[in-house]
Amino acid sequence: MYNFKVTEKERIKDLLEDHYSTLLAIPDDFFELAIIDDSKYYSIENGDKAVGFFSFNEDGQLVQFYVKRDIVKNTESIIKRIIDKFECSIAMVPTYDLIYLNSLSSVKKAKRIHDHLYELNTDKFFPIERDDIVARIATMDDLDAVIELETKSLINPSKQWLYFYCTAVIENKGLYLFYKDGVCVGIGENRTWFKEDCSYLGVIVLPEYRSQGIGRYIISYLIELGLKENRNILASVEASNESSNKMLNRLGFEDNFQILKVRLV
Repeated sequence: MYNFKVTEKERIKDLLEDHYSTLLAIPDDFFELAIIDDSKYYSIENGDKAVGFFSFNEDGQLVQFYVKRDIVKNTESIIKRIIDKFECSIAMVPTYDLIYLNSLSSVKKAKRIHDHLYELNTDKFFPIERDDIVARIATMDDLDAVIELETKSLINPSKQWLYFYCTAVIENKGLYLFYKDGVCVGIGENRTWFKEDCSYLGVIVLPEYRSQGIGRYIISYLIELGLKENRNILASVEASNESSNKMLNRLGFEDNFQILKVRLV
């Protein structure tokens, strides 16, 4: 019989390292930072030995599940106990995490793609040139304006989380402001601190400047920054954002993995 015990992330570092070693792709930084980061962790114990872990985010959604390889055969019974004990109805799961994904196969009632996860195919990328747009790196003096723009573009973001997130991006010199005719028309994120050899990209264009190719130019600009440093270029986009998904496809990104939202009851 396996037991569940509240734990801290720092106490299961070895299990977390084992977990990351089983993933089929580079983890999505936004999923890790925005969905997992404040999770409540539980260890899965067999006697006095921790053999796995799982976590719930602040909305009570199951967002991580991992067991050591030698007990993978027991995942079905373990996940059912977790769902029943914690009355869990929703799971968020990356398709690159096969242990977690497969554990839900017998308990899922419905699923849908929540986010598409993209990696740039450099053979398909062709830079976009524009001489009417200029860019500069954002500073902390721009924080309030950036938060206001992010707030308008995200769905019900936590103001506290958004403050810390934008602060981190600016302090790590990963946020760029783009201007046309002296007016800020959009922002671009080039997040490089999550994983050393990766650039995670993001873009927001002010509503009145959309459908003018500005978003494509911003992403192209950020891609070139990453390629100069020999980084893997990654991006994630909500499935409902059709225009951004089409834009990334046109720029040479390939959608190999997704974040699924799975209904369990």
